[in-house]
Amino acid sequence: MDVHFKSDPGLLADFILQARGHLALARGHLARGRMANVAVRSGWLECTPSNTAALYGIWRSFYSIKCLASFLSLTSLAEVAYEIETSLLPARTGDLTISAEQAQAISEASNSLEYHLNTLTTKLV
Repeated sequence: MDVHFKSDPGLLADFILQARGHLALARGHLARGRMANVAVRSGWLECTPSNTAALYGIWRSFYSIKCLASFLSLTSLAEVAYEIETSLLPARTGDLTISAEQAQAISEASNSLEYHLNTLTTKLV
């Protein structure tokens, strides 16, 4: 990841803060669902694929990260966010039911984005 924010580290710090907020929202939607469906031992999105508000919230989080990262030329972050955003589009329109594997992929992608954000944070210091 090539970072060129030496002239304005505040811009990068603001991005990191906003991206972490978006990840927290997405993870919150996933976590609430898992907590509510512990008895059935499957992912919340798998059990309630018609929950369009939650799907939109998760999609919007990754969309926002993608847009901000693209604007700042943080290509690897934008690409990860784009992949998840794109995979959620058919679910938002009702053409796809989110499986446990797809919910797991969303979770793993958020972990990957968190790793990238941590890497950027160390470059600020």
